[in-house]
Amino acid sequence: MAGDGFQWKKHPEVIEFIAECLGTYGKQWRKIATKVRDRFGDEHPKLRQVAATACESAFRRQDDAEPKGPDANEFLDLIKQNERLVKENRGLTNARAEWRSLLSAQLAPFKRFRIPRKPRRAVARKAEAMCPLLSDMQLGTCIESAAVAGLGGWDWAAMKVAVKRWVNRQLTLLEVQRSDHPVTALKLFGLGDFVEGEGIFKSQAWYLDRNLQRQLVEGSHIFAQAIGDLIRLGQFSEVDLYMLPGNHGRLGKRGEIQANADDLFIDFLEFAFKDNPQIRLHHSASPMMGIQMFKKFNILLTHGHETVAWNQVPWYGLGRDALKQQAMARMTLHYKFCGHHHQAATFPVSADLTVIMNGAWPGPTNLSVNVMKSALPSVQWVVFMHPEIGRTAMYDVRLGELPRWEADSSGIYTPVYPTLAELDGLED
Repeated sequence: MAGDGFQWKKHPEVIEFIAECLGTYGKQWRKIATKVRDRFGDEHPKLRQVAATACESAFRRQDDAEPKGPDANEFLDLIKQNERLVKENRGLTNARAEWRSLLSAQLAPFKRFRIPRKPRRAVARKAEAMCPLLSDMQLGTCIESAAVAGLGGWDWAAMKVAVKRWVNRQLTLLEVQRSDHPVTALKLFGLGDFVEGEGIFKSQAWYLDRNLQRQLVEGSHIFAQAIGDLIRLGQFSEVDLYMLPGNHGRLGKRGEIQANADDLFIDFLEFAFKDNPQIRLHHSASPMMGIQMFKKFNILLTHGHETVAWNQVPWYGLGRDALKQQAMARMTLHYKFCGHHHQAATFPVSADLTVIMNGAWPGPTNLSVNVMKSALPSVQWVVFMHPEIGRTAMYDVRLGELPRWEADSSGIYTPVYPTLAELDGLED
């Protein structure tokens, strides 16, 4: 047999070539023998006439002699399995094509529901009103950081910094709103507690850095300038200031004197704006103030001290009082704005009525931290009102961030008195 004299074991590259051909052509041994002759005939003369049976026999002998090499039967089984998988894949491909054709036929009727793209037309949008809430500044309040466990601190200088933030942040929010629609009117709701009386509670003197007279003179000047900047830089064509007093402007003990220093603060603002006829200041002669916006929305303004908090939580009392005030007014109220409780929040009371409660300027106080166990940041609301929709947007204007506890070299978070050594160092 041609090729029997060839020493196959000494030439494993020939066996490997036969294995490659087997993987390519299957058990077509004649074709494999032809490939062997073409590939190795010049190098090995004995392979020039090698027969197909010799190639098959040599491959099987090599497989028996070297178990690690490729097994012919297993290799052929893999070839058969591969051929079967190819046929199955063709069947799946055909099935997938049929499925796509069927799905396209089923979805064809729905093509008519496609919405064509059309250029966006300019729509005339009605102008909104910007409604800042201003309350609970309690001018003159002085809160040492140690009194509130290092969670805050407030004085006249901090108030002046917060006033600038109040103006600048509202102008930023105004720009955001105007990027989508016009905002032409300013409706400021002043909800009381503008000043801090000198006899609101015992030991009040220890928590003031301005007496009532300086609060009225200096404080009204600062806020008149701030409101004026907001009006001027905001370029409002219509300005209304709705203002009423709170309980911290009380003079004397509760019920002793009818006059309220908050009313004087409002009068000082009105005097500051007397030469600006476009600014209309509405000073409430009653503890509450009912107004109508856009001839559609009924709004009630109160300071909020008429509502008693239940277990230091005002929500139930506020909702209950709002419904009673609505019944008393014998009309549908849409919004009630108030302050007093030093917690910025909003919640619905009924399908028509929403309560919006303003925050406070000083942030954590001796009462809130040490009695109510609450430390809330200095914040005020600003609301945007649409003539048909009502409230469209509402932002909390952060006037400052609360400090975080940081341990000192002794691992103590809260303020401590200086040691004797530190005091001696101060004297040096």
